[in-house]
Amino acid sequence: MSRSPRPVKGSTTAPPPVKRLRSIDEAADYLGVNARTIRRYLAEGRLPGYRVGGKLLRVNMADVEALAVPVAPHEVSA
Repeated sequence: MSRSPRPVKGSTTAPPPVKRLRSIDEAADYLGVNARTIRRYLAEGRLPGYRVGGKLLRVNMADVEALAVPVAPHEVSA
């Protein structure tokens, strides 16, 4: 019987981040784009994908959120 090592008292090691896996359609709705755009990002390697159960394809919402980058005022046309 193996046990996971116990954290040392006073340790500042943070737990690993939890993946919030969502469907391609949910990710597309979140960004306001077509699901084909998300699939293209996956194919191009711009967005990592995760297989669930062998068939289902999911994306981590943290990765999806990272696609949205701030825009400087001079980059916006009126």
